[in-house]
Amino acid sequence: MLQFVNDAITFGITMKIYFPNPYQQWSTNYLHCVIYLLQHLGLAFVVDIFDFPNSIPTDLIRKANITNLMLVVNKLDTLSLGLREGDVYRRLRGTARRVLKHECGLSTSHPIHVVSAKTNQGVQAFFSEVFEYCQKKNTQAYFFGYTNVGKSSLLNAITLKDDQATVCPSPGTTQDSLKFLLDRKRGKMVAHASNAYNFEDEYLLAETHGEVMLIDTPGALYSGHIASLLNTVELKLLQPTKKITPRTYSLKEDQALMIGGLAWIQIDDVRRAPYVTVLASPHITPHITNSSRAQELSVMKRGSGVFQPPCGEDRMMELPSMMKHEVVEVGRGWKTSAIEVVVTGVCVFSITSESDMQIKFSIFAPEGVEVCARVPLEPNVVEQRGKRIGTSRAFEPSRKKKNAHETFTSKKKMNTALHPMKR
Repeated sequence: MLQFVNDAITFGITMKIYFPNPYQQWSTNYLHCVIYLLQHLGLAFVVDIFDFPNSIPTDLIRKANITNLMLVVNKLDTLSLGLREGDVYRRLRGTARRVLKHECGLSTSHPIHVVSAKTNQGVQAFFSEVFEYCQKKNTQAYFFGYTNVGKSSLLNAITLKDDQATVCPSPGTTQDSLKFLLDRKRGKMVAHASNAYNFEDEYLLAETHGEVMLIDTPGALYSGHIASLLNTVELKLLQPTKKITPRTYSLKEDQALMIGGLAWIQIDDVRRAPYVTVLASPHITPHITNSSRAQELSVMKRGSGVFQPPCGEDRMMELPSMMKHEVVEVGRGWKTSAIEVVVTGVCVFSITSESDMQIKFSIFAPEGVEVCARVPLEPNVVEQRGKRIGTSRAFEPSRKKKNAHETFTSKKKMNTALHPMKR
């Protein structure tokens, strides 16, 4: 059960945020604290690369008039194989700057970091900048973000093992604000846990007396994320725990590709069948069907077999009805994605088609779950597909790489063909 908070706070702001049960007592007072921290103290907003840019809380940033923002895009490790790091950083930072400028009204000078808490990529550079900023301003650094974006995991990446925070796919794992002391030892950033405390009572204590403190705050749920509708078991199925393997399909007109029982894409009007690449948890099995049957299957079969999550036929009736989102796009060629569409918390659809060909397609998702288009972060993801699987519309997940023995054997055969031995 979620407590809906719709409080008018300072500057006439109306905030619409969901908090799990442990935070239902935090309403106006809690949000006053958040706004104060956003305006006066060191601040890092952690966002999830999988839902990017939906995971950027644009309303809060814009209306609180934040000037000391650091944006941290986490879970770089979940992007698919074969990407050049420089290209990923350029696209992520470019998109983030456009969102901050056009939707939040901020300048493009705010630091944007792309990190992976799991592999430690970019983590030391980020915390080094936080350390220097806090020392210069004599302030603390607060970590905010929606639930499951990896705030606690990011802090755990530099925290001693015995002091690490508990992480879990279910919302509300971090129920208190956790305090860490940040220090630099032998050129590396290291954090030590301090006692948990309620920052509603202590948020006015901004001075740190020379110490750099990091505060991990409880994550907020918002209605546009699928997490507000699912239970812990279902959320675990959706969470990518390693690099996502792209799965590519060639969909004809009036065909649909279903992602469990939570979303599907259907091709409405197209001259040639486009490639649809799905970026989703490996626990989800996509299913192809006719567009006319997709709605029927989502009602009759949702909760069983390949139409999970949700898990259990009784859950079918608890979820809202499916909402249709129509998209029209123009192809950019068979090697470059024309568009990526994010179903927040569920999956990403990447569409690739013939150059200059118009594609009309529809995305279906539970009512209230946010669906948005973005500039492709992985524009060449379709090239990672393997061979077509028989006569189906599906392709093998990725091209098989030759092992050392196969490479040696193939080179030997080639040399023999070019230079046959004399007898």
